[in-house]
Amino acid sequence: MRFISLAITALCVLPWPGFHPAAAAEVTTPDCRSTPQVCLNSLADIAPPALRVREYGSTLTPLKRVRELPTQRTSLLRYTSDGLALYSRLDLPRSGPPEQGYPLVVIAPGWISREQAPGWDFGIGSEATFNAVIDAFVARRYAVITVGYRGRGTVDNVPAQGMAFRDAWGNGSYISPIFYAIDVLNLLAGLGSLDAAPWQAMLAPGEARPRFDLSRVNLWGHSQGGDVALTALAVSGRNPQFPQRVAAASIWAGNIPDRFIQADTFGPMASTPQAFMSGDGTWTGSAIGRQGEVNPDFVFAWPADWISSLDRRDWTWQTQQWSTPSVADARLAKYREMYAALNRYVADMDDLAFSLYQDDNGRTRIRHAPEVAAIMPTLGGYHHARFIDTPLALHTSDRDYYSLPRWNHDLAGRIGEHGGQARVYIYPGNTHSLGRSEHPWFSPAGTVAGAPVAIARDLALFGGAGFSD
Repeated sequence: MRFISLAITALCVLPWPGFHPAAAAEVTTPDCRSTPQVCLNSLADIAPPALRVREYGSTLTPLKRVRELPTQRTSLLRYTSDGLALYSRLDLPRSGPPEQGYPLVVIAPGWISREQAPGWDFGIGSEATFNAVIDAFVARRYAVITVGYRGRGTVDNVPAQGMAFRDAWGNGSYISPIFYAIDVLNLLAGLGSLDAAPWQAMLAPGEARPRFDLSRVNLWGHSQGGDVALTALAVSGRNPQFPQRVAAASIWAGNIPDRFIQADTFGPMASTPQAFMSGDGTWTGSAIGRQGEVNPDFVFAWPADWISSLDRRDWTWQTQQWSTPSVADARLAKYREMYAALNRYVADMDDLAFSLYQDDNGRTRIRHAPEVAAIMPTLGGYHHARFIDTPLALHTSDRDYYSLPRWNHDLAGRIGEHGGQARVYIYPGNTHSLGRSEHPWFSPAGTVAGAPVAIARDLALFGGAGFSD
């Protein structure tokens, strides 16, 4: 066995779409003296067993109406989470509420960059994946709340609080989604405050005061929001202490596995061609080259479709984007980020280190500090299927490295073993947004965009009809 041992002392950040080094350099790194709220006594404090015994709640307050469309009205709300003043988006049908009130869909949105977060517009002026979902549910007389996590959005020149959590944990630790899940849980627990909210100031003449059916609250997440939603389900499910039942849930292209699997997969796929090229350095769709050469650090066959070409001879800007020499280097960078964050912000972790080594097959492996190896897989919802009793639809492509089919099938199987209900839907040739790519090598002729089909399936599930084919 060959070992490459490292003591971790610095934070190393890999480039990604939307990353701007000059802007990122202006971020002040939090510390436990100036911003103690971002620090933890132990990672066990944010694992689902501990989160399940916390108290949750919030008061949702309407702030302003920001958009009027022929079929719906969009407003912004304020809520609190862990003492932080945060915002969310509310879309209501222009028609009045059903007799029992509007059923609700709570949306956990996906990743955005640190630079985008303060000016995030809750998807109102963008082509965000969840906008089609909002429109479809509003058309069926649902109210839809898009959660603004800590640090996201600015209303009337007042930014959402909590950016320090993003600065501390928005890195290779993959821990920021757990704090976002706490935001979702506080919002869910506060939904009962909507009926008593001061709506009068924003209602149009003749507009009925909104009413809500809290027996039909559903949860939807995409990408990083899938990690958020899954954690929220593991905390709220089979939990008599949690005040709001989630009737059904859907995760699209969810970043659902544990922190180690995310670090081992996402960083390499976004930064080094070795992650998806064969042993001869060309793309064959597997680790095996044309003459049988094997790439021992092959991760997954399909990079994001926006790479445009799988032929490296055609690459221009791609050479810079995928410039990390090897999977080992990419994992090294991610685990440097992880260990730097753990050593800095977790009281019972100090001067911890990891090592990289190659096994007998030449594959890069990580030897973690025992404390880290024990606790990190317990974070998030992936290994807590026993708590998840909300019927859950899992939608993903067969070509999305952010949500590999095997992760989804594994999760669904374990939920079923514990008496829950989960169904996996695979959309061949689809992108991370369950759409067709413009590149035929990614979405061959005949590929059907999955998003409209997934929306129809979610409408059936959330409407009480169960899983549809």
